[in-house]
Amino acid sequence: MTPLLTVRDLSMHFGGVAALQGVTFTVARGAITAIIGPNGAGKTTVFNCLTGFYAAAAGVVRLQREEGEIDLMRAVHPTLQPRDYLNPRALARQAYGWMTGGTHKVVRAGVARTFQNVRLFRDMTVLENLLVAQHRLVERRLWAGILRTREYLAAEAAALDRAVAWLELFGMFEDANRLAGELPYGQQRRLEIIRALCTDPVLLCLDEPAAGLNPRETQALSRMILRLRDHHDLTILLIEHDMNLVMNISDHVVVLDHGEVIASGTPAAMQGHPAVLEAYLGVAEPVDGASGGGLREEVVPVSSLPPVPPKPRPPLIIDPSVADIEACPP
Repeated sequence: MTPLLTVRDLSMHFGGVAALQGVTFTVARGAITAIIGPNGAGKTTVFNCLTGFYAAAAGVVRLQREEGEIDLMRAVHPTLQPRDYLNPRALARQAYGWMTGGTHKVVRAGVARTFQNVRLFRDMTVLENLLVAQHRLVERRLWAGILRTREYLAAEAAALDRAVAWLELFGMFEDANRLAGELPYGQQRRLEIIRALCTDPVLLCLDEPAAGLNPRETQALSRMILRLRDHHDLTILLIEHDMNLVMNISDHVVVLDHGEVIASGTPAAMQGHPAVLEAYLGVAEPVDGASGGGLREEVVPVSSLPPVPPKPRPPLIIDPSVADIEACPP
């Protein structure tokens, strides 16, 4: 089966620092794919390149939709090719794409994301946050809003129904009219996921969705992600440091370290992969007598340690003026 998302030879540089170097992986349709790795491995940089926040230095990012293949990198950051100068129609199309390109085209293609740090409209209600996310799905013509045409009212009603349906699914319908900034942190995390779902994506990218959640909230999140995959035909790509969550829900795991893919496969295969263990735990230093030399730690038995002398107890001083205070007359 053709993968939903194909990433090939993705590279990103910040000055002289190579944040990503030839990153290649695929995301199967209807699967949960996790990107893991130590801090600074380049995981969020991958997300930022996929969703258009960064213009990658090189590489290919393609989304396979039923209506055809979409080059996400060229949709967001169009670049003129030498052959375009010989084709006026292609030149005009590229010029138009350059003027109108942006991250909104990634959302239009069917890719939505959340962020490590919650980014909500804090002074808007929960319901308003979800309605704003659906701006491209409603009737936007000025005269339609003024005249309140049938199409305008139908689109507004559909947006409201969609928002309410997601709120009920996530158990947040009672909070619909609360300000987003007043919600507890766990519910703000949940609201950000709902807002991404309101854009009607085919690929949902979750950047550390369990960060800051307690174990009970993390378990609820795991069940919800599985439900989105199984009952709502969603493909999910997530970054996560909670290995219990990753191993319990993921179908495929991609491991990054220093901007490179060092391993990929099933969760069970990644648990014992030597490169993964080295990236997370490091390499053991050799001791004296082992290959490579080094120093041996001397283990001193507890019985051979000198006894600890007892601390001297301070003298007990009794103030005569308060010694018989209960016997004193009133």
